[in-house]
Amino acid sequence: MLYAVASLTEKGGKYSKLAEEGESFLLSGEVYEHYCSACKKFGKEARSARWFREYLNELEMLGLLSMIESGKGIRGHTRLVKMAYMPSKVMGILERSLLPGEGGN
Repeated sequence: MLYAVASLTEKGGKYSKLAEEGESFLLSGEVYEHYCSACKKFGKEARSARWFREYLNELEMLGLLSMIESGKGIRGHTRLVKMAYMPSKVMGILERSLLPGEGGN
C-alpha cells in the first residue's frame, strides 16, 4: 500500500494539476487502482477497498502519510492522500524488501 502511494506520488496522479504548486495530493480512488496494479507486480493478492481504507488509516497513524477528507461531491467524498517522506527513498526501501533476489531477503 505504501509502495503504491509512493510510486504514484513520484509519477504524479491524474489530478495533480488541480493541486496548488508544491502540493501533491492523490485521490484515494486512484491510489487504490495503483495499489491493485502494484500487487500484481509483486505477485501479491490485493485487499478489498474496505481493508485498503483501514490500511490507509494505519499508515496515517504511523506518520508515513497524511490525509484530508474532501468535501462531499456528486459521487460521494474521497480522501486526499499525501506522502510524509520522499517517495523515491520509500520506494527504494520497499523494493529491496519486496522483490525477490534484490538483496532484501
